[in-house]
Amino acid sequence: MQIGVSLIFHWFAILASVVEDFARWRRVRNSVVIKKRGDDFIVERILDAERAPIAKIPAGSILPTDVAQRLRNRAMDFELDDSEVVARRLTVPFQAKDVLPGIVRNQIERLSPWPFDKTAYGFEMMKNEANRQSLDVSVLMASQKTIDGLRDQLSASNVSPERFVSRIDRDGEEATLALWTRATGEGSWGRANAPRLIAAGVAAFVLLSASITAWALIDASAIWGDRDDVAARARALRQNSASSAATPSTKGSERRSEHAWAMKENTPAAVMVLDALASALPDNAYLTDLSLERAAVRITGLSNDPPPLIDALQQSGRFTGVHFFAATTKDPEKGGYRFSIEAQAAAPNKSAGD
Repeated sequence: MQIGVSLIFHWFAILASVVEDFARWRRVRNSVVIKKRGDDFIVERILDAERAPIAKIPAGSILPTDVAQRLRNRAMDFELDDSEVVARRLTVPFQAKDVLPGIVRNQIERLSPWPFDKTAYGFEMMKNEANRQSLDVSVLMASQKTIDGLRDQLSASNVSPERFVSRIDRDGEEATLALWTRATGEGSWGRANAPRLIAAGVAAFVLLSASITAWALIDASAIWGDRDDVAARARALRQNSASSAATPSTKGSERRSEHAWAMKENTPAAVMVLDALASALPDNAYLTDLSLERAAVRITGLSNDPPPLIDALQQSGRFTGVHFFAATTKDPEKGGYRFSIEAQAAAPNKSAGD
């Protein structure tokens, strides 16, 4: 019963997300971009990748009624001027793709001219054509104070952008990257469309109930049809059990012994793993924890620059499947960045006399 309730809530969440995404897609189709030119705000309409000015709002003035009607139910982005945005580029190992947000977050303090809590940023990763084992990451940053000041000026005109964006070159085409996004709770879209969401949820519940009923009927029919096959397998299993009882029990113990020796020969020794790690890791990295279970190696430690450790271990030839299994974080007390890496150690080579 608990599984059924979880499924229902899961379906509700998916359906609400789909409805919200569809509504936002309709708004983005005729979205508008706001720019500041001198003391005025210029509103441009975007349709089929082309822009056309539709209004000019003097700073501090109330939005005219006719302009407010034209902007109603449209997605609004504020495009920051290039002089207000700082661009940086990072190169990280391809294996760090899954923990890229944490890596970028840890690097913001070093890349940004402003403190971390006063920096709005966005990033986008791209393939490195020169090195397929690496990823290029474009990071755009702006002062949170600048964004807050623009929001206050726009608020005086009854304008509230959903995002503050900056232009970025994406595969030769000009696009935008969001540096700041308004929290979901600040908008009125969810409240205005709550009845529709409730109706959609009820419809999804009815559909889910019908689907579960149909699935139960089909599954019961399949079980009934396989009854004879299960009975035949049970008889064959009893016959095999009887045959096994007549054979000496030493065969089973011999197989277990051989399996144990094979595991011992194919499992890397801890001293070999430590030697391989000492050879592969640079001097600016040291370990605080090592875990070895069969061939699975997990290490944690501190380093001034953790991303290159992935390539160092991979290129040593002693480890495979090297990747970060947790986010890289900055250690304010000891200095450097705390990393967590997982890999598969190569099996020990057998000597020629074995």
